[in-house]
Amino acid sequence: MTLYQAFETLVVPLIVLACALHVVGRYMPRTRERLKASLAAGLGGASASGWRG
Repeated sequence: MTLYQAFETLVVPLIVLACALHVVGRYMPRTRERLKASLAAGLGGASASGWRG
């Protein structure tokens, strides 16, 4: 396996994943916002201390 093949094997799936996430976010905005809100709450939200606050 050459370096190009290894690079291609790594980069192409990452591009496809990024595009799929973009499409999901575009066509399911409520789900995207719920996921963002749950992530923010899990990271501490407004009650976070220190640099996360």
